[in-house]
Amino acid sequence: MKKLLIYISFAFRYINNYKLRAFLTIIGIVIGTASVIDVIAIGTGASASVLNQINSLGSNLLIISPGQAKQGSIQLGAGTLNSLTNNDFNSIENKVLAPEVLYVSASSSKGGINAIYKSNNSVVTLNGITPSFFVIRNITMASGSYITDSDLLSGRHDAVLGATVATTLFGSTSAIGKEINLNGNIFTVVGVANSVGSSSSFVNNDTQIYIPITVFQAMFSGNQYLNNILVEATSASTMTAAQNEVTQILLDNHHIQNVNNADFTVTSQTQILSTAGSITQILTILLSSLAGISLVVGGIGIMNIMLVSVTERTKEIGLKKAVGAKVSDILTEFLVESIILTFSGGIIGVAFGWLIVLFIQQVFHFSAILSINSVILSLSVSIITGIIFGLYPSFKASKLSPLEALKYE
Repeated sequence: MKKLLIYISFAFRYINNYKLRAFLTIIGIVIGTASVIDVIAIGTGASASVLNQINSLGSNLLIISPGQAKQGSIQLGAGTLNSLTNNDFNSIENKVLAPEVLYVSASSSKGGINAIYKSNNSVVTLNGITPSFFVIRNITMASGSYITDSDLLSGRHDAVLGATVATTLFGSTSAIGKEINLNGNIFTVVGVANSVGSSSSFVNNDTQIYIPITVFQAMFSGNQYLNNILVEATSASTMTAAQNEVTQILLDNHHIQNVNNADFTVTSQTQILSTAGSITQILTILLSSLAGISLVVGGIGIMNIMLVSVTERTKEIGLKKAVGAKVSDILTEFLVESIILTFSGGIIGVAFGWLIVLFIQQVFHFSAILSINSVILSLSVSIITGIIFGLYPSFKASKLSPLEALKYE
């Protein structure tokens, strides 16, 4: 222990004598450590944000989407086939056929709709929905009422506005009871939703308008096809049963025997969460690996400086060996110096990374999450870097011949 303290004091004395060189040496470690911390913080924050957004879609959720349309032998992508209909929605709503389904909602949407009130206008996404949509999606009203079954049956031109749309069109005045123009069609505002922000599909729900799906199909889509059907299972434990019920209903409705030939997709919330979590984790690991390259670069810089240090201190090494210093003493002395340099760079890098995380949070309002694990990981990597890249210079110093070292000029 006493020897180690002596080695540490030697290292700090040398670093103090060459402050500028030491600082320039550890810059790579500082940047590398800060980069790793910030990438992990951003990745963790992004993952948490995506998972929260998915959870905000509703609990025990199943999303039924149309299948893939083909153009020749080319698949056009999921959701491009017109395969979901009002009849599918009605069948799933049947409690006899689907006892584990608590709520079901049909929806279709169309973007680029121009909403106008007097001199104010906003380009929105228009959603034709059934009343259960608001329950499944956890959308609450800031004022007014929801779309009702009565609206669907009567075909009333009622509309519920997202929070941003309401502010854009009406400012601070009440929108309830006012008439808006949607691509030349007049609708009466019956409700304004509370702000819910972006969904996991990165669509801002606050810039949308909701109308009865019967009116949407009659005036905007011109057909009975649905973009998707949302289903809420009776509980988390019945998700699989509900998914099986829904799948069987649609197979029967579409006269499909083999589920592998299904012209629809039923995705559970659990699957979405798992996929999103895996993607963000892979991206975080990839970006962290790229950021870690700067640690390697910093380590190479430290090795070069340590080699220069060995050359400069050749006579000193020879003198120490001449008075009885062992190979292990010289090796340990230089290795300790290398570790102190990289660890110091790691500490400064952690502080710098923390400041960057605060900057991101305050300026960009992004929830970057700095975890103790990322700090420990970065410091550990910086120390390992010091050991790895300090070994060769330390070994070279320890192997110098005392006689040759004392004669060196």
